[in-house]
Amino acid sequence: MSTVPERDDILPLMPSQAWFLKGHQYDLLNPNRWNLRRVIFLPDGCSEKLARSAVEFVWRAHDALRVTFCRSGNDWAQRISGDSDNPPFRVVDVSRVEADRQPDAVGRIEEQLHNTLNIETGPLVRFMYVHGGVGSPPRLIIAVHHLVCDLHSMDLIVSDIDHFLDCAQLGREPRLPRSLPYGEAVLALADYARSATLRAELDYWLSRPWADVVDLPRDRPDYSGEPFRQLTSLYVKSGPRDTRAVTSREGIQPVHVVLGVVADAITAWANGPVCVEMLWHGRQVTRGSDGPPVLSPRVWRTVGWFATSGLAVIPPRGSLDPDTYLENLSESLESVPNQGIGPALLRGMALRSHDVDAANRMFARRTFQFGYFSSANQRRMNLLKVVRPSGGAVPLEGDVLEPRLPMNVRARIRPDALKFWLEYDSGIHFESTVAKVAESILGTLSDYAEFVDVPTDDVMDPA
Repeated sequence: MSTVPERDDILPLMPSQAWFLKGHQYDLLNPNRWNLRRVIFLPDGCSEKLARSAVEFVWRAHDALRVTFCRSGNDWAQRISGDSDNPPFRVVDVSRVEADRQPDAVGRIEEQLHNTLNIETGPLVRFMYVHGGVGSPPRLIIAVHHLVCDLHSMDLIVSDIDHFLDCAQLGREPRLPRSLPYGEAVLALADYARSATLRAELDYWLSRPWADVVDLPRDRPDYSGEPFRQLTSLYVKSGPRDTRAVTSREGIQPVHVVLGVVADAITAWANGPVCVEMLWHGRQVTRGSDGPPVLSPRVWRTVGWFATSGLAVIPPRGSLDPDTYLENLSESLESVPNQGIGPALLRGMALRSHDVDAANRMFARRTFQFGYFSSANQRRMNLLKVVRPSGGAVPLEGDVLEPRLPMNVRARIRPDALKFWLEYDSGIHFESTVAKVAESILGTLSDYAEFVDVPTDDVMDPA
C-alpha cells in the first residue's frame, strides 16, 4: 500500500517512473542528471522576449513540465503545479566570446545547466536562451529530466515552440490540437494496471517458457562488471536493397522483421531461447488483447514519460529458413497482449505485492534489450517551419554506474540504410565476439531479402 499522504492533487507513478524512482536511481552516481537534451537554432532576430513567450506557451500547454515528485519513506508520488508559476528560463550572452570558441563555451554552459535539475525540489526542466551576437543565430537549450519526458514528448515540445514562433511571424494566434490532460492519462493507466483485466494476463505470462531462457555466454566469465561497466558500442549498417526488404514484406511489420534478424543472431550466439526487453512508446494500450484503448488518441499530444518496456520470449530459428522464421515470429509477437508491456504495468503501478513480485521475476530473466526507431520522428522534424534542431533529442552520456543488460541493440531505419548499434560491456565480451553477432545480423537480413520481392528500381522517399 502507498505511504504517500492521500490528496486530490497527488498522482501515482507511471511504469517507467516507478522503475526509476523505486530502484534504478539508487544505482546511479547522480540520479538528478538522467536527462534528455535538445539544442534548437532559433530564427535570426528572435529576441529574448519572444523566446521567453514561446517557452511560456509550452509551459502552460504541457502539465508534465510542471510535475514535481514527493516521497514518504520508500514510496513516491507526483503532483502538478499550477501554470501560473514562471517557467525556468535563463538568458546567457556569449556574443563577446570569439566565434571559434563559442561552441565550446555553449557546451560548458549546457553541461552545467543539466546539473541544476533536481527530482525532489525541482525544477525538472530548464530552458536557456543563448545570444551569440552578429552572425550567430540565437539558440534555445532544453534540459529535461527523463522522469517527465520521453523522445516523442521532446519532439512535441520542439514542434510547439516552432508553431508559436511561426504564428508570431505571421501575426496569428497560436492554437494547438487538444491533448489528453497528463493527470487523466496517469489515472487511466493506474486504473487499468490495477484491474482484473490486466491481472488475468498473468496466466499468459506465467505460461511462458521462462525456465528455458538462457543467458548470453561470457568471454570473461569471472568478470562481475559491478558496479562500473565498460560500455562500448559497435555500429554496422545494411545496404539499400536489404533495407528496402524490411518494408516490402506484406503482412509483417518492419519492427518485427528487424527484431527477428537481431533475435536470430542473439539466439544462435546464446544457443537457446532468449527474453528480449523491447522499448515501446507506451501510449497505445488496450484493455486486453482486443479491447478498447485505455488512453484517448489525444495522448499522442501529451508530454510525459509514457515510453516503457515490453517482454517477449523468442526461440532460435533452428532449421527454418529466414522467411518462415520471421513470419512465425511476427505471428507470435502479434499474439502478445499489448506488445508485452503488461509486466511493466504490473511492476510499476499494481497495488498487490503478488503481482509486482511476479512481474519482477519476469524482468529478471531478460537477455538483451532492443529498441527500434523508424523515420517518423525525422519526418516530424522535417515539418518544422522556423526553428532548426541541432541533432536529435538524445539522452546525456550515461551514468558511469548505471546498470545495463549485457547487450543493448538499437536499430534505426533510413531510406538508404538500416543502422544497428550494439552496446555491450567490453569487460565481459570481446569486440571480436560482438562483431560476429553484428555480421550475423546483416547476413540474416541479406538472406531474408532473397525471399522478398523488392523492385530493383525502387526509390524511397528521402523524407
